[in-house]
Amino acid sequence: MEYTFDLYKKQVKGYEDYLERLIRNQITQTTDWKNGGVILIDEGMVPFNTVGFLYAPALLYFMEESKYYKSQRAMDFAFSAMDFFERNMSPEGLMDFYKCNYRSAPDTSFSIHPLVDLYRIIKDKSADDTAEFFKQRLYNLIVKMADGVLTGGFHTPNHRWVESAALSMVMNMTGDKKYLARINEFLAEGIDCDEEGEYSERSTGGYNFVNNEALLVISQELNKPELLEFVRRNLLMMTYYVHTDFLIFTQNSTRQDRGKEDIYLDKYLYQYLKTGYLLNDEQLLGIAKAIQDDLFANGRRYPIGLPTMMSEPDVLKIPEHINPFEFKPFVKHFPKSNIVRMHHNGMTLSILEDKETFIYLKYKTFDMFIQGGILFFNERHIKVKNIRPIENGFAMDYHGEGKYYQPFGEYQGTSDFWKMNRARRKTTDILAVDAVIEITTTQKGFKVNLKAAGIEKVSIRLDMAINKEAFVKGDGYAIRANAGGILLPESGNVKADLGSCGVKIGPARNDTYITEGLFGSAPLAMDKYHIFFNYMTPFEHSFTIEPTAKFEE
Repeated sequence: MEYTFDLYKKQVKGYEDYLERLIRNQITQTTDWKNGGVILIDEGMVPFNTVGFLYAPALLYFMEESKYYKSQRAMDFAFSAMDFFERNMSPEGLMDFYKCNYRSAPDTSFSIHPLVDLYRIIKDKSADDTAEFFKQRLYNLIVKMADGVLTGGFHTPNHRWVESAALSMVMNMTGDKKYLARINEFLAEGIDCDEEGEYSERSTGGYNFVNNEALLVISQELNKPELLEFVRRNLLMMTYYVHTDFLIFTQNSTRQDRGKEDIYLDKYLYQYLKTGYLLNDEQLLGIAKAIQDDLFANGRRYPIGLPTMMSEPDVLKIPEHINPFEFKPFVKHFPKSNIVRMHHNGMTLSILEDKETFIYLKYKTFDMFIQGGILFFNERHIKVKNIRPIENGFAMDYHGEGKYYQPFGEYQGTSDFWKMNRARRKTTDILAVDAVIEITTTQKGFKVNLKAAGIEKVSIRLDMAINKEAFVKGDGYAIRANAGGILLPESGNVKADLGSCGVKIGPARNDTYITEGLFGSAPLAMDKYHIFFNYMTPFEHSFTIEPTAKFEE
């Protein structure tokens, strides 16, 4: 299945339903600042959201196939929403994002993008005097917002490109070149995308998308096709960050998308289509086809909205000769991003440097992460460093140390312990624990080898957190997993099965029975079931993680 006119009609119906909900939730019986606003559960009245509310009534008003074509009800809503937005804008044309940013040029820029798109779609459509008045108000609103952005600032790396994109759109909409100098100031810093396609924020579930979207806009508005290379590079990189079900791995992000497990590569579909179309890149179009086939096959929402369908129908049509992208085994190390991604025998494994949780594994619907813990002075977790390639896999190191302070032997000008210069104190010799962890591929899955030495009888543990719905079997036991539950198997393999798929882990080992760390340790994930392996230094232990073909295997 692909983009079709039926899908277009479905989106029109979706916009009509959306407008009806907006009208129902609009505040109209007050004279204060809320008048014209739309109440959102958990957010209240937020001017930032109102920009999106203008889309539905304005588009539908100009669409002959919509029941809201030339509807006074739709336009009344649009004008009152615009009134609300204008009343709650700062004098210089900036908007507040009540969750964190006030008089925010970045958030205003995010809103300019769809408003300019809307204006371009409707500006040449014939209409009555009411609609012409709306077009003029929309135009004036966009210009005022852009003038506010022109002298505003930014917080994060992606904001530079979002603001540049907004200003470039307004520059071309108005023909006013005053915005170009500001755009060039941002572009002079250089695009923060490395040779692998990774942006500064490493935000696979959020800001990679934002960066790509902004650079696509700038490349077209300013006729800078060279910027498409950064988008292409990132979109190719993203194929290493997805599972076979097209869910995106987000645990290495530095932003708020980190750890989110419900973000599909679907959100990037338009970017694959658009960049593939502009560059005539069959590889990108093949990825787009694979995403599209999978989302239709599994009933997920088509992520491209009505405005794009109206303005760029040719971009959305994939040539018939394009073959869809196929998942193949890979091993990919991103040294600058401190992550390894491996896809082998249907399993996807991630290794992360300097994190409490350093291994993530996914096999179909089975999920597991491994967190390393240690009880040693102020050390709480096994945070690995120096990930490096070895035969069939990767090795990494852990080093932990502790020491004791000696007395000064004389008054330090204060008796307040915390004000004394600790750096001047002599210490005892350093006490240390060192470990090397190797993760390699086997014929069926992965092998983990952990070897530690140094101070003796130091407790080290691996917390293997799995799906709480799993059925768990081992030597002499068969139990149903539960959220927050704990298992400490002493020997043999542990088999975790979800009915549709399963994984075998082992052989198990528990030299002691520690299941939590001291204060400052990461708490147990209460939505997971936890299988612990415990060790006492010095030790060496190897175990494998492999998929099982049958429940009884």
